[in-house]
Amino acid sequence: MSSLDYPPQYFRMQKGELNRRLAIKRLLALFFMTSLGSANVLHGAAAPSSQAQKSFRDDAIQVSETIDISSLGGGWNFSTDVYRSGFCKMTGNLVVFPEEQPSETASCQLTAVEECGDERSVVQQSCSLTLTSGTVVIESEIEQFIERKPSSMGYLPDNFILTEVSAVEMTGALDSAVSSFVVFRRQYGGIS
Repeated sequence: MSSLDYPPQYFRMQKGELNRRLAIKRLLALFFMTSLGSANVLHGAAAPSSQAQKSFRDDAIQVSETIDISSLGGGWNFSTDVYRSGFCKMTGNLVVFPEEQPSETASCQLTAVEECGDERSVVQQSCSLTLTSGTVVIESEIEQFIERKPSSMGYLPDNFILTEVSAVEMTGALDSAVSSFVVFRRQYGGIS
């Protein structure tokens, strides 16, 4: 799915709005799981057993419970879809350092490589990663430009809102001067 498939307002949501939408999405999923049996009976299909419904619900709960800040520690590579009318793309890496004490926040280092045609910027950024209700928010501060393309005046820190999160892949949106769909994939493994 490309960033063109998402409405522009998707990428400009405030954190509160994003959390509200995620809560609604989860409530609808729970409603669907609990009403699945009665809906199928009304339509003449065999309803799944209550044991199958319970197993599905338990699996969904177990998946969301296994993701905590410590499972996100380590190295990640990321890549966006193209943006600015297909002219630019961002790739890079992220290293997450979980805190010693259990917390919803971890410090991180982000190196972003933005390529627009023949121009390229490489930007080193410090960041904080927050995991709340299954959503990861990465907020960055520019530390230095390793390479700077001539048109990078006004370059803003690269922030991300990731709504699909697992220990090996996270997807969501780049939320910076531009918006684009982004995928983070685990490099080699977590911090042990």
